Amino acid sequence: MPPQLLKIALITDNYYPQIGGVEYCVDALGRYLAELGHQVCIITRKRKNLPTEESKGSLLIKRISYSEMYIALSGFSRQYNEFFAQFDIIHAHSLGSILAVQALLLAKKIKKAHVLTSHSLYRDLDKRLIKCFALLVNHVICVSHAIAENMKSLKKTATTYYIPNGFDTISPNPKDVEKIYTVVKNADELIITTVSRLSSKKKVADFILIAHELLKKYKKLKFFIVGDGPQNKKLQRMANQLGLSEYLFFTGNISRSSVFNLIQQTDIFVLTSPHEAFGMVILEAIYHKVPVVAYANNGISDIISSEKTGFLVSSIDEMIEKIIQLIHNKALRLELGNNAHPLINKFKWEDVAKETLSVYYTLLISSHPHL
Repeated sequence: MPPQLLKIALITDNYYPQIGGVEYCVDALGRYLAELGHQVCIITRKRKNLPTEESKGSLLIKRISYSEMYIALSGFSRQYNEFFAQFDIIHAHSLGSILAVQALLLAKKIKKAHVLTSHSLYRDLDKRLIKCFALLVNHVICVSHAIAENMKSLKKTATTYYIPNGFDTISPNPKDVEKIYTVVKNADELIITTVSRLSSKKKVADFILIAHELLKKYKKLKFFIVGDGPQNKKLQRMANQLGLSEYLFFTGNISRSSVFNLIQQTDIFVLTSPHEAFGMVILEAIYHKVPVVAYANNGISDIISSEKTGFLVSSIDEMIEKIIQLIHNKALRLELGNNAHPLINKFKWEDVAKETLSVYYTLLISSHPHL
């Protein structure tokens, strides 16, 4: 008997046109689940100037406000109760998402099979969120082994499933290819790039300090910081005060196609975040055979083997040391990039979709043994 085709709700606070790792992952998972014949609805936060409902290829996008979710939780809205009751699985993304927590509450109330995917490491988690997690979540999909350990530390009885994110070159925005960020690179220059949300926990200031240190000895370098966030202006001021404006460039949020275009021209990819849950941008670097320098003891360790497919370090000084090693040794840059490239085959969205479906069926069978 063929597996049951499912109606699946994927819940996330943020979705296209907002740019980010979770947004891309939810979109990609939805697309690949739909390719397998399932009905997928991405439920996200209502935003100004965006329709409350639209079709995007094979996906239905539904935008709901927090207050509308509260009405659904109260049981006073037949419309919302019927809407959520149609789904076989409610799949929430990120414990820090208000909409995801609301969806988990609702799923529990209406007795729907539900699961959370955790995309983040929660080291200083708000006690209220820990309580929510303990009450609402028994099954967690973890995109790295570091997250799985983190989730177990929050709730020992939780069942965790290790399913890493996938990788493809498709952008959630069909118009991406029209907006390419171009880079002028001279023949004797090396480009060093980071891609990150510009928040304090990502330690992008360390990337600026690394650039400042390297430029004392090497002038044929260009540095690119890709992304946006609350620290953008502060970081730009810091770069200007250090006299780096001629060598270090902030791109802001650019299209995924533009990120690919920049990474393709990059010689060394650096990630200064000490607690990266997975590192989607690492996959983008190894796809383009760009050697990676990042911190050990986080989700990146699931992807990179230090000294073989990149460098994993424990301090900013060691990070600078490894970057200098790569600046001087083109053969090593090529070797690490070529060694890492085949790893991309371990991160296919079609495999992620099938493994996720396996979790769905496990949950449905446990809650409805007759299926």
